[in-house]
Amino acid sequence: MTGTVVAHDSGEALGYADVVLYRSADSVFVAGTVSGTDGRFVFTSVAAGNYYVECRFIGYSVTRSPAFRLGSQKPVDLGTLYMHPSSGHLDAVVVEGRRPAYVQHLDKLSLGYELDALQTDLFYHAQSFDGSGFVADPNRTSDFTNHETCHPFYATLIYEQGRWGVLLGLRPEHMQIKLQLFTLDSIVNNAYFMVYPTLHTSYAIDGHNELRLSYSLRVNRPEADDLNHFPEYQNPLTLKAGNPYLKPEKVHSLEAAYQWKKGATTILGTVYYRYVTNKLTTITRYVDGNVLLTTKENLDNSSAAGAEVMVGSEIGKWLTLNVNGNLFYDRIDATRLGYASHKGAMAWSASMNAALVPFGNALLQLNSRVLSTALTPQCRREGSFSMDIGTSHTTYTIDTPQLQQRVEQRNGSRVFYFGVAWNFETLKHKDR
Repeated sequence: MTGTVVAHDSGEALGYADVVLYRSADSVFVAGTVSGTDGRFVFTSVAAGNYYVECRFIGYSVTRSPAFRLGSQKPVDLGTLYMHPSSGHLDAVVVEGRRPAYVQHLDKLSLGYELDALQTDLFYHAQSFDGSGFVADPNRTSDFTNHETCHPFYATLIYEQGRWGVLLGLRPEHMQIKLQLFTLDSIVNNAYFMVYPTLHTSYAIDGHNELRLSYSLRVNRPEADDLNHFPEYQNPLTLKAGNPYLKPEKVHSLEAAYQWKKGATTILGTVYYRYVTNKLTTITRYVDGNVLLTTKENLDNSSAAGAEVMVGSEIGKWLTLNVNGNLFYDRIDATRLGYASHKGAMAWSASMNAALVPFGNALLQLNSRVLSTALTPQCRREGSFSMDIGTSHTTYTIDTPQLQQRVEQRNGSRVFYFGVAWNFETLKHKDR
């Protein structure tokens, strides 16, 4: 995710502005960075979700971007974020004596309510040739709509004293879901209430080194495609369908981190433990004799403990590079699905993001990810590799007493994204 910070009064880029990424649902801190000398900033290795950013610079009011959706594949460009001069003024201050390294003190309490309404329409219309022409095929045609309405209240308290920083957050929410499959005249309603707490602490050792400790409870909701229960034929003997009764994942995360930052280079090392209830997984089973159905289910729980290292840097003015490595022990419990109560194995992942600016405002991006073999209730998902220039390869192996199957997925298509951004001229204030 990229963007540029610009002064509204002069139209000039603001270098070294603080840019902070927050989750839009509960305003929980996700990541922070500093804009380059050209005002440009980049965030990488951020999970899919809804976010917003805030920009801060001395002498200017805080600028907050609109909320945006960050997907798992397509990058997001926020364009230009304009900062307006602060309406206040600075009085002269005389300081005598020795100044400590850190004297900042900040208390900030935020209370609010946010309405999040989402409607997703999945329309699949298929036709078959009957010898004289194409006619609608009711067995392969479906109209599905997912209505989600979330009513979250949130409270966050930020306290900074000297080298210490603390963020406390609490987010109760009421979620209403209505799934409507018009093709089968089916309506499924679901509603639940949850409270999500957050605690982040930090200690700045000096201007380059920082320690962090945090706990959070967050939610991962199923996508509309996971909930659409209309069966889709992959081939004559294989069906695929969603599950309208899926529950959201609840992720308890405890993390301890060390960050070193100097100039445009940042190194972040994290050790963590994550416990997930109702973890989403894929299950394949027999229906109607020899026909296989692949669908989504919830596991009892899963847990992972490991270490992650992220390195980000700017190489000159034309290349931004971010590399991530993750090694962890994964454990799942699939008792409710009728499989082994506990399975565990080591796993790893690695990713790389490179942003190249060969000239002017031209931007080229390369995103790649490698995943090791991972556990599934029925056996494993073998290692996979993906790159956003259209190359991907994933293999699933099922090995149970009732079913042995190996599914290999390759993406043979090539998808190109092309976008155009036009920045209108910035009006400059004349000196009186």
